Amino acid sequence: MRETDRQQRRPGRLTILACTALLWPALAAAQSPAPKPPPAELSGAEELSPFANAFGAETVLLGHGLRGFSPVIAGNLLRADDGGPIALATLALPRQGGRVSVWVEIDGPTFLAGNIEGRRLRGEIYVYALTPSGGVAGHFAEAFAVDLDRIGEAVWQSGLKLRGELTLPPGEYRLRVLVRNRATEALGLLSRALTVPAADAPAPVAMTWPTPPDRDAWIPIRSWSLRQGGEAPAKTDDLNPSALPVLAADESAAARLQGAADLAPGMSLGLRLVAVDTPQDEPALGQAELAEEGRVAFTVPAVETGVYRIALSLGEGGPWTPEVPVLVLADAERERSLQWTDLRWRMQESLDPTAGGPSRLAAGGESPGERRSGRRRDRRQARQIAERYRQALGALAEGSDGSSGDFQAALQALFEFESSALGGGVGLLSSGESLAAEKLAEEEPAILLPLIVLHQRLYRRYQGRRAYSLGSHSRLMVEMLTERYLAAGGEASVAADSLAALGGVLIDVHLPSSGSRLLQRARELEPGHPVALLGLAALFERFGSYGQARSLLLELVESHPQHREGRLRLAVNLLRTGDRSRAAELLAAIDGRTEESWIWSLARQEQTRLLLSQNRVGDALAVLTAAHAEAPRDAALALLLAHVHDRLGNAAEAQALVAGVQPSNRKESPRMRYDRPPREAFAGADQALAAAARNAQPLLLAALDDGQGAR
Repeated sequence: MRETDRQQRRPGRLTILACTALLWPALAAAQSPAPKPPPAELSGAEELSPFANAFGAETVLLGHGLRGFSPVIAGNLLRADDGGPIALATLALPRQGGRVSVWVEIDGPTFLAGNIEGRRLRGEIYVYALTPSGGVAGHFAEAFAVDLDRIGEAVWQSGLKLRGELTLPPGEYRLRVLVRNRATEALGLLSRALTVPAADAPAPVAMTWPTPPDRDAWIPIRSWSLRQGGEAPAKTDDLNPSALPVLAADESAAARLQGAADLAPGMSLGLRLVAVDTPQDEPALGQAELAEEGRVAFTVPAVETGVYRIALSLGEGGPWTPEVPVLVLADAERERSLQWTDLRWRMQESLDPTAGGPSRLAAGGESPGERRSGRRRDRRQARQIAERYRQALGALAEGSDGSSGDFQAALQALFEFESSALGGGVGLLSSGESLAAEKLAEEEPAILLPLIVLHQRLYRRYQGRRAYSLGSHSRLMVEMLTERYLAAGGEASVAADSLAALGGVLIDVHLPSSGSRLLQRARELEPGHPVALLGLAALFERFGSYGQARSLLLELVESHPQHREGRLRLAVNLLRTGDRSRAAELLAAIDGRTEESWIWSLARQEQTRLLLSQNRVGDALAVLTAAHAEAPRDAALALLLAHVHDRLGNAAEAQALVAGVQPSNRKESPRMRYDRPPREAFAGADQALAAAARNAQPLLLAALDDGQGAR
């Protein structure tokens, strides 16, 4: 009895420890996500780069070591010619001590071809260094799996990229890289010459091209061998080079020169380009200049479009650097900063996937008469597709909305039409539909708005069915129609809503690089666009760039002072970057429970954490007591209040609160809701676009009735 009285009079150490043990998981869940080390913070006057974080690195696949392989794989590695249906590119850079870094880039569409039914796709990568006599000097092999439901489109849109490492004795080798789709048994094989210097020699000088941050959409595969060695993945110039850089003929270019510390800036270097596939009597020659920080600048020789090997001579009569592959485009309309996988959108008929990837670009070879005949044929086919497109749109009836009725009939008609028309190529389908849309909107640009909504919905249908080629066609149509609507005098706010809504969908299907580009474009069209600013800020937060997120959120709150989620996120990022006083003001001002109860709950949690960090336990108790009284079923608030009572020595109150916590029926906690993309904001932009499209729908129906869409 005395022992019971003693336990009731004061909490024993075991009681407190038991309460703390009960509270610990909840307290850990109530904390903000462990922040990544922030980069150098931005001041308000500094320029904000929307692509500073290489958003494509969000998803990382894990490779697993392979111990054996079939005789078929062995035969291909040792004897088969380069090629195969899977397109790939590779780059190997020797380093000191016999180490060789190897990068393998795998084209997404050719890797996924024929295997979009199952949920998971398994692949294998083999990298072997063969001696001149056919022996194996070193190798590594990796197996990996792709969750098609989660990142299938992201892989299709760009591709996969692995960095591995070999350790080889000095000598000459043939590097053989084989990629295999285990479901379809499709292979891709590529060979490269490799020279490894003596172990005590310095690392050889080599040219590399950093992967452009705004194009770095590769899904990386983290090598099992590097993980075993404890090496963390990094996004730096020498650790993330392009395996096949894309250059423009007869224009300036710049590369990094690895291992050039002993070379004097300003020195002149010789340059040569050797064609890989096109017969050429002599290499193309040029000059390069070494600038500061190991950068080399040069003008690309005026050569035909194709794949080349490029090398530099280190001074007059000096040795040549190892040759590395580059893709040179001679077309005057080329874009900057392309990945080689981007070329399937610009040069779909030129890139030859059956030759093992970007091993050659068709030289053309047609006579002028044949080219003119081909252009006439393409125009005729585009007009036929435009007529069929207009007929599919005829299923749309006046008065339907964006969710039911004849809108769905039109959606189904377009789905069936595009699926059947894909045989002529995505480029021809885009040309025909663009022609029809241009004719329909000659008098009134708002006619394009229902078409934008239709293609938005088609994209979701294709994405759900893993019809990646048609899905990408649909979202490119949304972009094209939106820009055409804007150029014809349409409202910038509506165009911004269209791009922001699509950007949100892309972020949600793990295409953050493409999504962020559209959000940035929406922000340009309408400065202060709340959805674009919130979406970009949330992306920067997810990648640990809290200073850049803060800059965007400041802009959001200044233009929309009552934006509750913007104020919450700004407060959190002010805390992360050290501005506690401004954060405290914002958190305290988020008051009253609305339909956005998660914002209010998280604001109270963050406010309490700030007070506790300042040792203001009494103030924290007052805030949480009032919050718990307003929302007694909020488990996070109850557990945090129990923690505060425990800290004050009120063990009985803490235990009672813990015992009273009931399992939540919410699908996600406020903290989980904060950490995911702001889908509700993106849905709001989509609803605003749909409303504008409904208002313009009678205009589209009138244009269709006039029969002008195909003429």
